[in-house]
Parts: sequence; structure tokens; C-alpha cells
Amino acid sequence: MKQALLLVQINNNHELRNIWVNLCYLLSDSTDNRENITKLNTETLLFDLDKGLSPLAEALVEINKLDIPARILFFEEKPIWLFP
Repeated sequence: MKQALLLVQINNNHELRNIWVNLCYLLSDSTDNRENITKLNTETLLFDLDKGLSPLAEALVEINKLDIPARILFFEEKPIWLFP
């Protein structure tokens, strides 16, 4: 199982936070994407890459357009520190 963890750096920027919340909603709005994306907290999404790269690619394109600072980490399996 391959996973990608997407972390955005919004801090106290309320404008970016609102944009990010809307983007999370749009990304997980379709039935296909709901099973691919897990929202871990307000600034972190976990993508299941075994089910396709499209949701992650879409998120990265949008984040780049909006100039939201972000980091992405890739894992072969779900990180144990996220799911004890």
C-alpha cells in the first residue's frame, strides 16, 4: 500500500485556511476520491496512491496555483505514528 501525506503550512493565515478548506471539500467531493483521501486534521491529507494518483495530482496543481506552502511525504505503508 503506497501512501502520500500532504502537509500544508497555513498557520494563522485565515484567507489561506478558507481556500484550503474549500479545496479539501472539492477534492473529496466525488465518490471516487472519498476513498482515496483521508483528512487527518485541518492542515494534513493522506492519499491512498494504490487507488490512483489523480486526487494527489489535482491537489498539487491547485496548491501550486494558489501558492500555498506545502510538503509531501511518500510511504510504502501507512505510517505507524499516524495509525498506532
